Amino acid sequence: MNKLKRILSFGLTLGLGALALTGCQDKENKDTNKDNGTVVVDNSDNTDTVEAKTYEKGLSAKSYNFEKEFFFDDYNSRSKADTTRQGIDTFKNKDNIVFDQVTYEELIHILESEGNYLILFGGSWCHNTRAAVPFINDYANEYGITTIYNFDFYLDGTTSTTHVRNTNPTDPARANAGTDYNFLYGELVTKYLTNLTDFVEYKTGSTSSVTYTDDEGADVNVAKLQVPFLFLYNKDNTVDSLNGSGTSNANNTYPIVAGFEEMIDLDDKGVYQYQRNQAKEDRVYFTEEYKTRLKAFFEKTKNLTISTYTDGQYIIDAYNTRSGKTIFEANAKINIKPITYRQLVWLLEQEGNSIILLGGTWCGNTQATIKPFNDFAVKNDLTIYNFDTKLDAGYAKKYFGYTKEAHIRDTANPFVNLYADLIEKYFTNITTLYDVNDEASYKHIEYTNKDGEVVKLKKLQVPYLLSYNKDAKDSDNLAAPITGYYEEMLTLVDTRADYVYSETNIKSVKDNTLNVFKAYGTRTGVEAKTID
Repeated sequence: MNKLKRILSFGLTLGLGALALTGCQDKENKDTNKDNGTVVVDNSDNTDTVEAKTYEKGLSAKSYNFEKEFFFDDYNSRSKADTTRQGIDTFKNKDNIVFDQVTYEELIHILESEGNYLILFGGSWCHNTRAAVPFINDYANEYGITTIYNFDFYLDGTTSTTHVRNTNPTDPARANAGTDYNFLYGELVTKYLTNLTDFVEYKTGSTSSVTYTDDEGADVNVAKLQVPFLFLYNKDNTVDSLNGSGTSNANNTYPIVAGFEEMIDLDDKGVYQYQRNQAKEDRVYFTEEYKTRLKAFFEKTKNLTISTYTDGQYIIDAYNTRSGKTIFEANAKINIKPITYRQLVWLLEQEGNSIILLGGTWCGNTQATIKPFNDFAVKNDLTIYNFDTKLDAGYAKKYFGYTKEAHIRDTANPFVNLYADLIEKYFTNITTLYDVNDEASYKHIEYTNKDGEVVKLKKLQVPYLLSYNKDAKDSDNLAAPITGYYEEMLTLVDTRADYVYSETNIKSVKDNTLNVFKAYGTRTGVEAKTID
């Protein structure tokens, strides 16, 4: 290793401390000693000059439009793979994509905000949604709409066992984790989408409607929307768009102003109605008729101001609200982007480098460091992708009164396999302060794999900040995708030893966070800068 590389390697490596630590897993803000770790893998080559270094793609660069890249690749790849129904690209142009996928908590913030919003329920796993989105996207562009918020009831975006828009089955063989959590769907309808039954086929009380058990143990029946479901939403709307036949709520409002639910499919010949086992030559196409109906929906937006609720606004609102403190000023610049599980997995499979934060708005330790993390991101003009291991952000437990949380970083949770996938497929060289061999159950994760074997996994604590490159290798040429990390539990309680802004602690935050940014910068050619 030449002199320059020795300096880089030494400057990017920080030794691990030796104190025990407990963070955001079983209880928030639990009293704790602290320790932290940053490990950086030196993947530089043996060239003698910086000029000769070929830098890799920076997925955290502000110029990288994550949403457009994600939707373009995610929908196209799934559509092309489904050769029976489609076998074509969903999108032709990534630059004009208007969709923005949101988490459960982010969706609720939108539903509680003033203004007119366009929202699409559905995901790339659904052939009907894949068929509809290019037409929805084209009309959005035609009508000057820049953002349509997308929420997927498959909490992992892939498997039906995470599907919360599901009925309570009488047949035990049909029960799955998603059914156990269908109150996440039910509460959206009961609390926000109160006139949904006016716009969907499966109305309240119908055979295919959804029954969920509420926080008091009572069965509640609500209408079941089919995906894709596109709707115009305004929580304060008082106009009955159905001319007197609409269903108002106790506030005499009609929050769903207009809805569009139609199941279609799309192949290289156009729009058709899919029927199971239908031969391709028997398909009947009705592209223009479908477009006419969809255009009529968009006409209803013509004289309205369509609102936007940015990722940055969500970060400000959610962290301030849940901490009970002003972590961020109202006009703060935010370079932290919340992402769903599906988006995280997609990001981890891309070539290039990213900076990722595992942590949530519910966690007192994440609340403590979220501002300095954001300050680093702003200072370096980079994006930190924020994934919450509670897929509902613990919202239903905190605010709706339920006992369950969709927490993948929990041995007892039915979604724990999603955490296992992250560790076994992507974070293969993860280092955690908890010892996986410690007998204390809260210090590791156990899950049963597909072969019926009980497997122990390392348990990270949140916040866990890391730099990542799926193709990175260590000095022994072994896979080392986590190129730098920082794990330390601090709080916003100024009377405690682990107060984030004590002189010792804030220095630790700055030093360790800088090293993660340096790990990213070494591979991308970006000089990491510290904050004041």
